[in-house]
Amino acid sequence: IKEQEVIAKNLPSFQAEVRRLEEQLGLLLDQLPNSSEIPSLLKNISDLGRESGLDFLKFAPRGEVNKGFYAEIPVTISVTGEYHGFALFADKVSHLPRIVNLSNIVFTNPRGVGEDRMEVNVGCTATTFRFLEQEGAGASGKGSAK
Repeated sequence: IKEQEVIAKNLPSFQAEVRRLEEQLGLLLDQLPNSSEIPSLLKNISDLGRESGLDFLKFAPRGEVNKGFYAEIPVTISVTGEYHGFALFADKVSHLPRIVNLSNIVFTNPRGVGEDRMEVNVGCTATTFRFLEQEGAGASGKGSAK
């Protein structure tokens, strides 16, 4: 009985904590695009590269990798351009409202272009993530309201 009284006394605090955690989960899930948003996110990534002065040699989305409650969507990228252009691209990608990780970054074939410019080829993997809705379990407000 004592234990139940303690639980009952703390119930409002527990309920407030649950609401806070659900709100936090909703904010985090908003950073994961749903399946209908993936094509526009990928286009946005390639547009950011072009805006940064990069020429795309390859932009190849690979198969989705199921990780339980989310899926990874890796994209193989190969570009040519100035080192600073790639750094600008990486910075712009980091400011997207969706989570996109750039990994396995490799710089190759540095070459002088003109007197004071250096171009490189850059290969990397851009990975975004998608929340996998469970059948019949609405995930705490994760919908199309953004």
